[in-house]
Amino acid sequence: MHKECSKVSWIAASLIAAVLAAFATSSFAAAPAPGGNAGAPGGGGGAVAPAAPAARGARRGGAGGGGGRGPVVAPAPTPVADLGMPIPDGVLPIKTASNAVIFVPRIATQPPILGPDGRGPSSPYWAVAIQADPGDIKVYADANSKLGAPKAGENRVVFLGDSITEKWQKDFGTLFPGKSNYIGRGIPAEATQQMLVRFRPDVIKLGAKVVVLQAGVGDVAGNAGETPDGTIHDNFGGIIDLAKVNNIKVVWVSTLPADHLFWRPGLAVSQRIADLVKWEKEYAAKHGAYFVDAFTPLKDEKNGLASKYTSDGVHPNSDGYKLISKLTDEQIQKALKGEAPSK
Repeated sequence: MHKECSKVSWIAASLIAAVLAAFATSSFAAAPAPGGNAGAPGGGGGAVAPAAPAARGARRGGAGGGGGRGPVVAPAPTPVADLGMPIPDGVLPIKTASNAVIFVPRIATQPPILGPDGRGPSSPYWAVAIQADPGDIKVYADANSKLGAPKAGENRVVFLGDSITEKWQKDFGTLFPGKSNYIGRGIPAEATQQMLVRFRPDVIKLGAKVVVLQAGVGDVAGNAGETPDGTIHDNFGGIIDLAKVNNIKVVWVSTLPADHLFWRPGLAVSQRIADLVKWEKEYAAKHGAYFVDAFTPLKDEKNGLASKYTSDGVHPNSDGYKLISKLTDEQIQKALKGEAPSK
């Protein structure tokens, strides 16, 4: 009986393997891939980033360009800088360690592309994506290493955010004179999910006593893909939870007003941002965060960023940053002194 069972099992396994192999070949040859820009005939759907490690090169990607039959071997790699195409719909922007955005070609037609070693399939998109840094944890890795631990008696304050924070931190010396303990960790185009991922390396491991959190516009814009309000709330909540567990006080600067986004023309955002700010204020009060209402003093009659405080409708100008810096520093000092947040 044991031998018969083994024989049946072996036959069944062989049949399953054969069916799966046939299905995989058929699927790879016929499956449509994301996007719409095909490559040159017989080519790979556009430029290909440096080859991925062999273990990852077998990952399935979209189908490549070309109209011949059977697998097509990927063309020789070209520099990442050559990938000058729009980012595919619904795909995270891909960045280098220095935070330069890589624009990835869209892959359209079959047959599948094999890696340079003939082992695939893969695609130009995945060749880039698997080497990317979607959580942005590499961006400040070198700076964090050089910064090191806080000095004795240093109350380190880390500013975590998107391009609004990144532009803000460039003028910390003027806006917060004498406060070298204020450290900027803003990254352009970020959404809250990326800030949640990098909270440990960019805040906790830096020994922060206070984190200044400013985010939300990237989520509303869909910079990390279309994101429902509930997910934005969960991401903020996750950041607050991590801060609490690590005894880090949170100074939460509200999402700034905007009635248009220059990179997403036509997207209605003013009411959604206003609703998000209302939720932020209520959540901060419930969870002991020091809330900075930057929305109210900066908004105009349309709930946009008032023209006297901005040049592009999203980022503050020098007057805008002076205003939010004053409001924020008041809450930072309260947090460092251990005073209770305002209700």
